[in-house]
Amino acid sequence: MEKQLAFSELEWLERAELKEKFLSLPSKVVGALYIKEDGHVESTRVCEAFKQAALQLGGGVIENCHVVTIQKAKATFVLTTNKGSFTADQVVIATGADSERWFTTFDLPNPMIPMKGECFSIKPKKQEIKETLFFHDFYLVPKLDGRYIIGATSVPNDQTSDASVGGIYELMQCLFSVFPQLQPEALQSVWSGIRPGTKDGLPIIGEHPNYSGLFYATGHYRNGVLLAPATGKLVKELMIDKQVSTPVLGLISPERVVYQEVL
Repeated sequence: MEKQLAFSELEWLERAELKEKFLSLPSKVVGALYIKEDGHVESTRVCEAFKQAALQLGGGVIENCHVVTIQKAKATFVLTTNKGSFTADQVVIATGADSERWFTTFDLPNPMIPMKGECFSIKPKKQEIKETLFFHDFYLVPKLDGRYIIGATSVPNDQTSDASVGGIYELMQCLFSVFPQLQPEALQSVWSGIRPGTKDGLPIIGEHPNYSGLFYATGHYRNGVLLAPATGKLVKELMIDKQVSTPVLGLISPERVVYQEVL
């Protein structure tokens, strides 16, 4: 029943139907999959919302706190940070592309592949595109303030922080090959980030096979914000309920990185 409901939200649109929805699409676009319930968010605002929700529910937040070491001491963990030491019965490694060292520290092979992504935004005089468009080599997301977000490159094993001229140029070429009319529009900003990729392309969520109380929630590549609510629910089930409702746990378990190294 769930699959039928999910598929009912998908609709294939031929060229003529697309032309009615998107007047500015070029002739090279011959069809598209339309997802009626698709949406998009501002990642920075989502993170702030998660923080505020945690605080309202009684959680605590220590900002700009860098964890230097994590050590297992009997039944607890000791975390040494730039703001002092903390002890915890359970620890979740959710440090994105920086998760690498927390695998090797706890005797697991490193499964992480940092993937640099670059984006830019423009603010056209008139926002004619109202829905997110995904193409083979780029996407365009219209925002409520009139911006178009265009992304994104994907450069493996690159952890430099600046957006490159070549990466932005590549994206612009992709954009203008479909929407040449956007070339005169105002360039607003460029930025980049490092995504937490993995060797097999799957996230790593679950408890360490040998260190009880140590959990991982990382490796989501470019879907971290999108999968954050589901990931949080799963980690809560693992840590507090001690039972999991998803059948895919074996596919995303940290234990699989041991077998990958052997193979």
